[in-house]
Amino acid sequence: LISKYPLLKEVFPENILDGMKGMDKKTRDSFSKDWKENLSNNVKHHLPEAGWANDCGLLDFGRNKALLFIGSGPSLKRNEDVLKDIVLEDGMRRIEDQAFIFAAPNHQIKPCLEKGITPHFALIVDSSPHLKDQMDVGEDGKHVILIASLTTHPDVIATWPGPVKFILQKNEMIHGFYEEVSGEKVDKNRCVVEGGNITNFSFTLALGFFRCPVWMCVGVDYGAPAMDNIKDRRAGHYADGNYETNKKSKRDEAAHKLAWPGIKFINSPLILPGH
Repeated sequence: LISKYPLLKEVFPENILDGMKGMDKKTRDSFSKDWKENLSNNVKHHLPEAGWANDCGLLDFGRNKALLFIGSGPSLKRNEDVLKDIVLEDGMRRIEDQAFIFAAPNHQIKPCLEKGITPHFALIVDSSPHLKDQMDVGEDGKHVILIASLTTHPDVIATWPGPVKFILQKNEMIHGFYEEVSGEKVDKNRCVVEGGNITNFSFTLALGFFRCPVWMCVGVDYGAPAMDNIKDRRAGHYADGNYETNKKSKRDEAAHKLAWPGIKFINSPLILPGH
């Protein structure tokens, strides 16, 4: 990346890029077996019925809209009432005149629907089999389209009550899995860049697939008060306080103080020379 765009060195040191590459390699080494198995099962059992997101009019769907991503962080609780009003008001317009696309991740879709907030889309890219409860949303889910990575666990896909549309990551390893399983070449219109988490995915989906001119978010908290107690860290991570899927999926950052994105503010007055 830096060799292609040398000016990036000014704001993006090479050691940071090397660290990112190392994390990416570790992720691939840890999950590649699950990704291939999930993809293979989805191609055989779910893709024929569900289809691709780009084949049903969703490509360029957001050219005159802003995508508002509804995160799962505790700050969402401060904005839920206003968010509900915006969703209801915008939803009364014809789809072509609506100002927003609302999208919620797998963790937040059930709490949203329970509070009367119905987004256009639910998003999932996680390959874990422990997310079935999050997808078991009842009748209200029939009015929401689930956009899922083809590497999502097939049992999780089967739990969703509404329509499902698949996307494929822009990832050579995943492309290789798909071509091996399906016998087809990858269509670039089916692909989006998938970042390291669901928030990044919503951003690339908005700009690179829906072609939205604006991406917005609410309830996206990638920092938290520093806490010494594991129980408190787990309880405060999500707006709904439910940390169980993290523990089951072996993503229990709260159990390790060094992995926790805790922030501690220190009152340290600035003393200027001569004062």
